[in-house]
Amino acid sequence: MDGGQDGTPCLAILFTDITDRKRTEEALRTSEERFWALATTGGAAIYRMSPDWRIMYHLDPTSLLDGTEEPITGWQAKYLFEEDRPAINQAIERAIRDRIILALEHRVRRADGGIGWVLSRAAPMTGPDGAIREWFGTVIDVTERREAVERMTRSEERLQLALDMGRLGTWDWDIRQGALVWSEEQYRMQGYAPGEVEPSYEAWLARVHPED
Repeated sequence: MDGGQDGTPCLAILFTDITDRKRTEEALRTSEERFWALATTGGAAIYRMSPDWRIMYHLDPTSLLDGTEEPITGWQAKYLFEEDRPAINQAIERAIRDRIILALEHRVRRADGGIGWVLSRAAPMTGPDGAIREWFGTVIDVTERREAVERMTRSEERLQLALDMGRLGTWDWDIRQGALVWSEEQYRMQGYAPGEVEPSYEAWLARVHPED
């Protein structure tokens, strides 16, 4: 407060137009809300990490994982198995170094202590100076798919073991594509070394006794 020319006290007030800044803030808030809605609609949980991945700022709780609203530094010990951490950290270091999207499928420790599988994707969020401010990502539970693949793999391994023990040859003919595949034992039963000839009806017929 200062005095006027006649000594009468007066008050000077300065106004700054911040309309553009408020509009920008509102647009960013709307954009973030839409992104979160889109991500969660697809069955994904949202998480945020510090630039160096040492601190987890936030993780939505899921049926698979306990979430966190408070920043934590021990997230690897909480969610990851020790033997998996070197490979995961190697992928994280590469994403930080190259500033690329991290996409990784890996095991996690479930809230009940069991083993689960997730598909994790995270993108670096950069500031005006180009430096990474944080990582923004999504995590999807893929446990059922992984378990189904593992069951199928085990079943195929058991079948192959039974075929090897019984010295049984097998072949697979795709009628639509005209493609024929022989097992290694099938090659040997026909008198060929595995891969020696292209599997075909003619190659098989050539090994059939003329009287037959």
